[in-house]
Amino acid sequence: LTMSIPYGKSEADVAAAVGGSKAVLLYFTASWCGPCKAIAPKVEELNKTYGEFVKILKIDIDTNEESAAKRQVRAVPTFQLYVNGEKVTEVVGADESKIKALLEKGKSA
Repeated sequence: LTMSIPYGKSEADVAAAVGGSKAVLLYFTASWCGPCKAIAPKVEELNKTYGEFVKILKIDIDTNEESAAKRQVRAVPTFQLYVNGEKVTEVVGADESKIKALLEKGKSA
């Protein structure tokens, strides 16, 4: 059974995830964002492949503004890769190949 990607509902959730896993992909999204809706099923698919290596956490910028502001998210979707608690790189936009590259980087970290 593959779990769907969990939400980081608060900054406490997000900080715990970033601090508690080797590699974490923060996936910033919004309900009103068309490209976010388009990429969502693809990210769920990628989670099936990479989820055991990279923890993916979805963050709705409208319900968890604190995490988005703290991490300087200016557009959605934004994908930020953290390794050992440090931000390594990010991708802004719904580009599946770039998101996959982030996950590959996280997996080999």
